[in-house]
Amino acid sequence: MPIDREQRSAHARTLLAVVLALACAGSAACAGSKTPSSRSVDTRRTGAFGTGAERFWVFARGRDDTRAFVVFLHGHGDSVEMTPTNHRPWLRHLARGGDVVVYPQYENAPGETGATAHIVRTVGRAWRMWRPSPCVPLVVIGYSRGGGLAVKYAASAPATGPVPDAVISVFPGSSEEAPVDLRRLPSRIRIRIMVGDADDVVGSVGAIAILTGLRRSGFDPDRAEVVPVRSNGAFRATHSSVFETTAQARREFWARTDAFIEELRLQKRREQASC
Repeated sequence: MPIDREQRSAHARTLLAVVLALACAGSAACAGSKTPSSRSVDTRRTGAFGTGAERFWVFARGRDDTRAFVVFLHGHGDSVEMTPTNHRPWLRHLARGGDVVVYPQYENAPGETGATAHIVRTVGRAWRMWRPSPCVPLVVIGYSRGGGLAVKYAASAPATGPVPDAVISVFPGSSEEAPVDLRRLPSRIRIRIMVGDADDVVGSVGAIAILTGLRRSGFDPDRAEVVPVRSNGAFRATHSSVFETTAQARREFWARTDAFIEELRLQKRREQASC
């Protein structure tokens, strides 16, 4: 029996409806509201920016409810360490927690000098891109070489801004940079230094160097602390344990840092009347 034009049209509409339903299944693009989610990632401000020693990456969850603006400074390594690859799990964890995370390359070759100036400029650019609220703390996390650089950056930043609220120096080693006048550190900055009990690469040498520099500059000792990272069971607090994603490694590095950032966030809100 031949199908007339009206029947063919009805079949076509039915088929189209089925196709659209399948295409939209589980897709936010087909949700009832056409307003973009406030938690959707702003792709214009995430990803890689700049070139060479002033290249940097930005990781972020969305556009609202920013917990902290985090600068993550890598260690001395190869061309891979200059990119986020080795630290990506921790960077993504911070972003999921509501942080805007900036990862500066800060050098053209491993160990190259001039890193501090590159960090100042790239962080300034990223800060202007995101323009965080005054209620959002700026936290600098530095690993190994980056642990020493984090303190030097914090002492250099006040000249141009933004000004860090805290430094977390993880297993600090030599920064291969010229000394910086630590008297220029923000008076209210907090400095936390993490030292691994099984770190046979830098041990406590970098931590002692930072603490000695702070003492000589007249820095308030109550605003600096040393946090030991202890081996436990299968977890060994070696220099490379910062790359691990085991439950114990996450507790030692990720959870402790999360708690510290949350403390800084609450403190910032108490200090800022408009928060």
